[in-house]
Amino acid sequence: MKKDVAILEKYVHCMIEKYPLRKCAEICDINLATAFAWRHKILDALQKMMEKVELDGVVQADETFTTISYKGHHRNFKLPRPSHKRGTKASQRGLSKEQVCIPVGVNLNGLSIAKVANLGRPTIKDLRKVLGDKIARDSVLVTDSLRAYQKLSFVMGLNHIRVPRNKFKSGIFNIQIVNNYHKRLKDLIFGTFKGVATKYLNNYLVYHNFVNFSKDTKTNKEVVLFEFIRNTFCQSKTFEIAKRPVLPILSDNHRLLDMDIKND
Repeated sequence: MKKDVAILEKYVHCMIEKYPLRKCAEICDINLATAFAWRHKILDALQKMMEKVELDGVVQADETFTTISYKGHHRNFKLPRPSHKRGTKASQRGLSKEQVCIPVGVNLNGLSIAKVANLGRPTIKDLRKVLGDKIARDSVLVTDSLRAYQKLSFVMGLNHIRVPRNKFKSGIFNIQIVNNYHKRLKDLIFGTFKGVATKYLNNYLVYHNFVNFSKDTKTNKEVVLFEFIRNTFCQSKTFEIAKRPVLPILSDNHRLLDMDIKND
């Protein structure tokens, strides 16, 4: 970044306030394209902070879904389906390959992890890509009735609490915090930012984790984020940001545990 550090500090403030890009550009007196590039360079660096997060204690996990978005793909790109307005439902009913699956894990302290894993209903392999090495052993994992979580908790050495289908809790345990995470994520993506391209969704997940969901004051978040990006090496080039894969699906060997699971 070739601007003065004071402008960068002002931009970080805009991010904590969740301002849209045009307002960020106006406040910082920078070009709109520069504002877009800065957002993703900062979020690329923030990915490094999220990679170090480990959930412990009571951990709630559940997946959320959003339709694939090709927002911003206008040149030299052939849409695999007819274009539609933001918020249009998938053409196929249920959990089809038109749905992006995002496994999410949160604990009672406001720490969270989330990443795009696959299209459609997740398997245990898909859940392992995101949650596999991010939950401390002997934690209590609270989930819905999806069977893949049962196998996952066994392999990871977790105490598993399963909330029955069509129920809201099991004893004193529930999954209301992770459900709240899902709602606030959708509000951020589709309300505040008016929809985001799926290719950038992982960056907006860390944006949500740090800025929108974690428990801390805006002032402290601003200080932490500014100091973190100043002291973190992250090479992110502007011209490469737009060239990212349309679907940022994790590979099968990403964050997998060493133990094989049979009958997956």
